[in-house]
Amino acid sequence: MPKPMTQRPLHLALNREGALFVFFWLTLTSAAIYSGKSGLVLLMSAISASLALAYFIARRNFQTMRIERRFKEDIFAGRETQIDLFITNTGHSPVFGLLLFERFSDNHVIGPIFIRRLNPGQTVSAHYMCMFSQRGRAFFQNIEIRSRFPLPFVELRQTLNIPDSACVYPTPITGDDELTWLNTTKNKKDTQRKDHALKELNHGVRRGHIAWKISARRQKWIEDAPMRSGTHEISHAIRIRPYQELGAFRYERQLSQATALVLDRIRHQQSGSVLIGNKNYLYGQTHEQRKTLLDALAQG
Repeated sequence: MPKPMTQRPLHLALNREGALFVFFWLTLTSAAIYSGKSGLVLLMSAISASLALAYFIARRNFQTMRIERRFKEDIFAGRETQIDLFITNTGHSPVFGLLLFERFSDNHVIGPIFIRRLNPGQTVSAHYMCMFSQRGRAFFQNIEIRSRFPLPFVELRQTLNIPDSACVYPTPITGDDELTWLNTTKNKKDTQRKDHALKELNHGVRRGHIAWKISARRQKWIEDAPMRSGTHEISHAIRIRPYQELGAFRYERQLSQATALVLDRIRHQQSGSVLIGNKNYLYGQTHEQRKTLLDALAQG
């Protein structure tokens, strides 16, 4: 669903050629006014009308744009990720020569992304590469659009306020020197109270020893097979130690190692759990568990 978008006022920016044109236009206007010659007045009027028409066309070039960001599912700190932009022309006329810049709150700018032509109702996709230095929530705010259409010496700029955010996971680091393992046991329900059971021998799958006397009495092979009574299952859980206990560097390293271990175990179709504070996060069974755990590790 597209995010709510607000537009800020247009700004004009002149390059060197634009400044010379404005100087020529002001000189021509002054000469037409003071001389009173009809030719200069007509020329000045024609140029002024052309500038007004060009500004109207340029404004329409901006007002019919809708921009949406889309993020990859996994964004890790310290690794490049691709941010996709989908630009839609919602107007009834084509737009030309757009330059898009992503502006962050720390005055960092990524761009330009050039769009040569966008027909009415058409949506084009573009992307840029971005890297985040730390885990947590990354916030996006403004996209600036620039265009020199239809006058190459005058650049119009407009900032679109498109708030957005993405979750940045810790950088995966292999190793377990900062991890704390908790061994938990689960007792299964006993299936039989006896330690051993007599059963007919299944040739090729022998689990115990032959009961010779009983086999001779029954005239068939009987084996005395041990039964698993009171068995238990051992599952490994990771405990995330608090920030106050480890300090900044070791705490971040702990989160990074936990992230790498969880991703590796999921890749090998293994399950487990991670204890963060008082809440236990399971993983390895559903994709939703994976996302919930990684979001929790990102928030720390």
